[in-house]
Amino acid sequence: MSPDAIMIFAAGLGTRMGALTQTRPKPLIEVAGRPLLDHALDLARGAGLGRIVVNTHAHAGQMQDWLTANAPDVRISHEPERLETGGGLRRALPLLGGETAFTLNADTVWHGPNPLPLLAAAWDPARMDALLCLVPRQDVVGHAGPGDFFLESDGRLRRRGLRGGHLQPWFRRLRQQPRQRLRVSVHADRRRDLRRHRQQLQRPRRRRRPEHGAARRQPLRAGGRLQRRHG
Repeated sequence: MSPDAIMIFAAGLGTRMGALTQTRPKPLIEVAGRPLLDHALDLARGAGLGRIVVNTHAHAGQMQDWLTANAPDVRISHEPERLETGGGLRRALPLLGGETAFTLNADTVWHGPNPLPLLAAAWDPARMDALLCLVPRQDVVGHAGPGDFFLESDGRLRRRGLRGGHLQPWFRRLRQQPRQRLRVSVHADRRRDLRRHRQQLQRPRRRRRPEHGAARRQPLRAGGRLQRRHG
């Protein structure tokens, strides 16, 4: 079933924008004569989505006023404390409804065909937990850093990091996330990975018994070496 809801992330502090976001939220900065958020809403409405949810935090009053005047159909998920991506999406679940939803960053300006219908056409919940829309590094404007993913031959993605000394060739731009699997994919997996890493760093250290009453300490056993996993 094609998703009918979208979550637009607009609660960030926008600190990298410097003075531009000291007195206004980043989603209301104008690009080509229109706020960034307005460009994102165009994508959602162009895809015919029935539910549009926007989260707010920084300069929430300005966001509320702008949405009330320009997009009264949009549902607002306010965050008194910033919840980051996973927490913000989890908080908005009652407003999104349904089983699956799109997510989109408010600071993305897209040129070309609307990617949301393309995602909907490719979505296969029987074999996917999430479907991402990626952009080749050479086609991204205004971003000089490394990419987000490696794209394998079978269509699977490997996340961040360097592999074989090469930069990741793909940037994430939009995603489609099943509602019911959100807690597992966003929260439980991260806790499990952190727990496994801590266990590797904190392996039990054994002391050798002093020989014949010797008082000096014996060297401790070295723990395992932690290697960052990719994927």
